[in-house]
Amino acid sequence: MKRIAHHDLSAIQAGFAAGTGSITTKALRDAQAINYTRADICDVVLDLTKRNFVKSEPGRNSVPGNWHDTYTYQDATGLMVLYLKFAGTTIIDVTLTSFKEK
Repeated sequence: MKRIAHHDLSAIQAGFAAGTGSITTKALRDAQAINYTRADICDVVLDLTKRNFVKSEPGRNSVPGNWHDTYTYQDATGLMVLYLKFAGTTIIDVTLTSFKEK
């Protein structure tokens, strides 16, 4: 585990801003379960800052170099803390794999 993000947050945000940000089906379903749309997810990702970063750790799978960056985010209502995880081996393949209430 490390306390510095493995993936470049600004590059991830650029992908989401351009409409090319990748989201797993599970992350999308979990977001929808707490009434977040794909557009809402994009808004949250674009609002993340380095202060939201929690940790980075290697993935539990056998893919070498696969790192997971974890962020938390206080929603606009102040009532919910969101948990987001981005995973991938390069900036090209970084995917939002988790979006749920913490």
